[in-house]
Amino acid sequence: MLLTTDLEQLQSINKVIVHAVAPMLYLVTIETEMGEILLYDETHQPYRAQNLEAIKEMLESVDVQAMTLRQQSAYDEMIGHPEKDAVNTLEVVLSPTRAGY
Repeated sequence: MLLTTDLEQLQSINKVIVHAVAPMLYLVTIETEMGEILLYDETHQPYRAQNLEAIKEMLESVDVQAMTLRQQSAYDEMIGHPEKDAVNTLEVVLSPTRAGY
Protein backbone atom coordinates (compact mmCIF):
# COMPACT_ATOMS: atom_id res chain seq x y z
CA MET A 1 0.00 0.00 0.00
CA LEU A 2 1.36 3.40 -1.00
CA LEU A 3 0.21 6.35 1.11
CA THR A 4 0.32 10.02 0.17
CA THR A 5 2.53 10.56 3.22
CA ASP A 6 5.08 8.11 1.73
CA LEU A 7 5.53 10.18 -1.45
CA GLU A 8 8.14 12.51 0.07
CA GLN A 9 10.41 9.50 0.65
CA LEU A 10 10.44 8.70 -3.06
CA GLN A 11 13.20 10.41 -5.00
CA SER A 12 11.50 10.02 -8.35
CA ILE A 13 8.40 8.54 -9.92
CA ASN A 14 8.52 7.22 -13.47
CA LYS A 15 4.83 7.66 -14.22
CA VAL A 16 1.71 8.92 -12.47
CA ILE A 17 -1.63 7.87 -13.91
CA VAL A 18 -4.65 10.02 -13.03
CA HIS A 19 -7.88 8.08 -13.51
CA ALA A 20 -10.95 10.13 -14.43
CA VAL A 21 -13.59 8.05 -12.64
CA ALA A 22 -16.50 10.51 -12.81
CA PRO A 23 -16.94 14.26 -13.35
CA MET A 24 -14.67 15.95 -10.80
CA LEU A 25 -13.51 12.64 -9.30
CA TYR A 26 -9.98 11.40 -9.86
CA LEU A 27 -7.98 8.50 -8.45
CA VAL A 28 -4.19 8.17 -8.76
CA THR A 29 -1.95 5.20 -9.47
CA ILE A 30 1.83 5.17 -9.50
CA GLU A 31 3.54 2.99 -12.09
CA THR A 32 6.34 0.84 -10.67
CA GLU A 33 8.34 -2.20 -11.75
CA MET A 34 5.60 -4.33 -10.17
CA GLY A 35 2.78 -2.62 -12.09
CA GLU A 36 0.36 0.13 -11.16
CA ILE A 37 -0.15 0.81 -7.44
CA LEU A 38 -3.18 2.74 -6.21
CA LEU A 39 -2.38 5.73 -4.01
CA TYR A 40 -4.10 5.94 -0.59
CA ASP A 41 -4.58 8.86 1.80
CA GLU A 42 -3.58 8.92 5.47
CA THR A 43 -6.88 7.27 6.48
CA HIS A 44 -6.04 4.28 4.22
CA GLN A 45 -8.80 5.17 1.75
CA PRO A 46 -8.04 5.55 -1.96
CA TYR A 47 -6.77 9.09 -2.54
CA ARG A 48 -9.50 11.08 -4.27
CA ALA A 49 -9.20 14.51 -5.83
CA GLN A 50 -11.72 16.85 -7.40
CA ASN A 51 -9.30 18.43 -9.87
CA LEU A 52 -5.90 17.97 -11.48
CA GLU A 53 -4.40 20.95 -9.65
CA ALA A 54 -4.89 19.23 -6.27
CA ILE A 55 -3.02 16.17 -7.56
CA LYS A 56 -0.18 18.23 -8.99
CA GLU A 57 0.09 20.21 -5.74
CA MET A 58 0.30 16.97 -3.75
CA LEU A 59 3.13 15.75 -6.03
CA GLU A 60 5.17 18.99 -6.04
CA SER A 61 7.83 17.59 -3.70
CA VAL A 62 8.45 14.53 -5.92
CA ASP A 63 10.27 14.38 -9.25
CA VAL A 64 7.59 13.02 -11.60
CA GLN A 65 8.95 11.93 -14.99
CA ALA A 66 5.58 11.48 -16.75
CA MET A 67 1.91 11.99 -16.00
CA THR A 68 -1.16 10.89 -17.92
CA LEU A 69 -4.91 11.22 -17.60
CA ARG A 70 -6.75 7.95 -18.27
CA GLN A 71 -10.46 7.52 -18.86
CA GLN A 72 -12.28 4.30 -19.63
CA SER A 73 -15.52 4.99 -21.44
CA ALA A 74 -18.75 3.12 -20.80
CA TYR A 75 -20.25 4.61 -23.97
CA ASP A 76 -20.78 1.30 -25.79
CA GLU A 77 -22.47 -0.21 -22.75
CA MET A 78 -24.66 2.86 -22.25
CA ILE A 79 -26.06 2.78 -25.78
CA GLY A 80 -26.59 -0.97 -25.82
CA HIS A 81 -23.72 -2.06 -28.06
CA PRO A 82 -22.48 -5.60 -27.48
CA GLU A 83 -19.32 -6.11 -25.42
CA LYS A 84 -16.06 -5.87 -27.35
CA ASP A 85 -12.77 -7.61 -26.73
CA ALA A 86 -10.95 -4.26 -26.90
CA VAL A 87 -10.94 -1.82 -23.97
CA ASN A 88 -12.36 1.63 -24.70
CA THR A 89 -9.63 3.66 -22.95
CA LEU A 90 -8.39 7.17 -23.64
CA GLU A 91 -5.00 8.20 -22.23
CA VAL A 92 -3.73 11.78 -22.59
CA VAL A 93 -0.27 13.07 -21.64
CA LEU A 94 -0.28 15.77 -18.94
CA SER A 95 2.44 18.07 -17.72
CA PRO A 96 3.52 16.95 -14.24
CA THR A 97 4.00 20.59 -13.15
CA ARG A 98 1.33 23.03 -12.07
CA ALA A 99 2.49 25.51 -14.71
CA GLY A 100 1.28 23.34 -17.59
CA TYR A 101 -1.55 20.99 -18.39
